[in-house]
Amino acid sequence: MEGATALAVPTRLGQWLSVEAAKDSFLYWKSIDFKNEVWFEGKFSLTDFEVLESSDNKISERLVQIFQAVKNLNPNLFNNKNGYSIETRLEFDREWGLGSSSTLIYNLASWAGISPYVLLEKTFGGSGYDLACAGASSPILYTIKNNQPVVEAVQWKPEFYKNLYFIYLGQKQNSRDGIRRFRERMKDAAQKETAIFTELTQRILNANDIKDFIFNIKKHEAFVGELLDMEPVLSKLFRDFKGGIKSLGAWGGDFVLAATEENKKYVLDYFHSKGMEIIFEYEDLIL
Repeated sequence: MEGATALAVPTRLGQWLSVEAAKDSFLYWKSIDFKNEVWFEGKFSLTDFEVLESSDNKISERLVQIFQAVKNLNPNLFNNKNGYSIETRLEFDREWGLGSSSTLIYNLASWAGISPYVLLEKTFGGSGYDLACAGASSPILYTIKNNQPVVEAVQWKPEFYKNLYFIYLGQKQNSRDGIRRFRERMKDAAQKETAIFTELTQRILNANDIKDFIFNIKKHEAFVGELLDMEPVLSKLFRDFKGGIKSLGAWGGDFVLAATEENKKYVLDYFHSKGMEIIFEYEDLIL
């Protein structure tokens, strides 16, 4: 958010959005989870997006905000007499924090013919790196320059990829809360600090071996922890882990990246002993 270059990788799991004409002049919404179960349904007017039916008021209020932003950016939408039947389908558990909001914004913007970054700014807020991942087919370097996103596709599947694991902590984080905490701590973010993060990103991207990679993600975690006045997850929860652990997403929850020279059995046994059962190997999760 302050202009540092970050490395990001798109996941194999995402979200689908389909739009069909409705038989009447209303907007119907249905959200289906990865178990093929409906987790939200709503009916809205096309004129002012009044909520006519809703299975969850908080979600319908958020959708109304998104609809209004979409219409402001593309006034030609929602103008005809024909309604819409919109369905979303997740390929992952929405509690995992893998981008249910960002993939929704990206898909809606693609359908509406508008900028996903502008739509994000008017709705959820954030840096936009997750939107870039939603449309990427390879790892990327993401930078904000002059308030505009700069996306560079890169090759990043290190030789030690089998030493990398993604573990769900079961501590769902709200990205908006994380952004707010960051803003409060970083009101006077210095160019020197963003330059340090950019340099660490390059070191992580170009790490020659697993030892080098672990060293640099530990430095990255320590620096973020210092700036946010938060204890890194490695020392807070996994002090005895043989390797390095990198927080992902909203700092302190959702998934972490674990890097170790130990074998798969060690990793599984270690995190299972901590009560964590959702563990992905690199190739299982990363596109």
